[in-house]
Amino acid sequence: MGMDRNQVIGFVLIGILLIGMFAINSRNRLAYEAEQKRKADSLAALKPPVAVDTARQGTLAQPNKSAGLSGFIIADTVQTPVILENDVLKISFSSKGGQPSRVEMKKYVRFDKTPVVIQNGDFNELSYRINAG
Repeated sequence: MGMDRNQVIGFVLIGILLIGMFAINSRNRLAYEAEQKRKADSLAALKPPVAVDTARQGTLAQPNKSAGLSGFIIADTVQTPVILENDVLKISFSSKGGQPSRVEMKKYVRFDKTPVVIQNGDFNELSYRINAG
């Protein structure tokens, strides 16, 4: 049983289609990779230059001889409050997340001569009771 002419033409056409599909897919993949590289390069160009604070240099990563794979441990970032104030209010913002950590009234005092503190602590604390039956 031999192959007739129509079968041979069919197999050749299927082979041409497969080769064409592989060529088109590889060309699209190369174009996609070039586009991703271009995006990564443009994002890297948008990052601001890193300023080195010589007073706090070495507080973020300190060499540790007993550390595991990298030889460095990452210390917790120091939370320094950023204070915004005017004649009436004094607001202290946390450097971690930019959340207000303390709000104090400057012109007013309580009965025991301490400043009036509107909020001291977490602002984003929400609670909702659910009856689970």
